[in-house]
Amino acid sequence: DTFYKYVDKNILNYTPHYYGISAFDKGWPFNEGSILPVLESSVLGNKILSYPSPTSADEEEVIVIPNPYRIDQTQKYRDLKWEDWEGYGWSEHKRRICFANLPERCTIRIFSLGGDLIKTIEHDYSGSNRSYEDWNLITRDVQGIVSGIYLFSVENHISGKIQVGKFVVIK
Repeated sequence: DTFYKYVDKNILNYTPHYYGISAFDKGWPFNEGSILPVLESSVLGNKILSYPSPTSADEEEVIVIPNPYRIDQTQKYRDLKWEDWEGYGWSEHKRRICFANLPERCTIRIFSLGGDLIKTIEHDYSGSNRSYEDWNLITRDVQGIVSGIYLFSVENHISGKIQVGKFVVIK
């Protein structure tokens, strides 16, 4: 039902993008004595934050991005706008990994190699195309994680299927 449509191509999935629309009027400079000025609305008045991601299918394998996560790549992650994409400065809470290809309703559980539960993340985006969840590498006890191999499980609330995997953090 929209009259105008814009398709943004060649964008990086799972990376935040802002979109805004601005109306522009050239005014009327040809009428002597009453010049209407050029007008433009602010793009900040209707900006929308979007996280592009491919549509999910329940049978897709859940993946972790980046894997391995390497702390020595912090500047590269910032340059790619993977971390600290707003440019407000870095902190431990700005780190992130992404669980991608998630079913629309699921629970992600992250475990240490010893089997300790590190974090639980609920994903419920029914009716949405968001097929991912970010995690800032902070435990449920509000501590930064250490280097190591981590295990995860993704329990699909619709089918009951459970996927398991692993990822590596190198600090």
